[in-house]
Amino acid sequence: MRACLLSLLLLPSLAGALDLTPKESWRQLEGFRIPTLIFTHGASKIHYQPPGDWQVNGGGRTLSLYPGEQGAFMQLRSVARPAAVEGTPEDVAKFSHTFLPPDATELELTEQRPSPFTLDGAPSEEFIYSYNAGGQRFVTAVALCDFDPRERLVVVITARAADFKLIHEAGIASLFSWNQRN
Repeated sequence: MRACLLSLLLLPSLAGALDLTPKESWRQLEGFRIPTLIFTHGASKIHYQPPGDWQVNGGGRTLSLYPGEQGAFMQLRSVARPAAVEGTPEDVAKFSHTFLPPDATELELTEQRPSPFTLDGAPSEEFIYSYNAGGQRFVTAVALCDFDPRERLVVVITARAADFKLIHEAGIASLFSWNQRN
């Protein structure tokens, strides 16, 4: 009985949540078929064109994309926005830190960027970290975008330091294709 009541209480908070389960689609541009993905957000559909030749995996609250480089990936994660505490600003840098690997050593926040992309007009904020893991140097960018009053999209892009710039550019550029349609 308690489980039923709890599930009824949770339904309103989950209704309309971003579902990153990809549905494959295409768009035509100057005679070419370009692959796109479609996600749902309540009654709306979101069209997204991932970087070319990247493998896509996942669904629900997390979508992972993999370029050809070993150890590199991009993740889109839909998470609930933390409840605001009046008079206390959220520590978004601390929140971004939770998306880094637990075995990271020599961790350094190398850059913080305001709004490297927008999603339907909502700005983002990005934190770029450099660290060692598994005997190699990696760089991870964690971008946060509060695109909805209840939800936040977290974009995590990780690659070896030597590969990061190109992978990061392709990943961020793909987010400009994000288009929500009612």
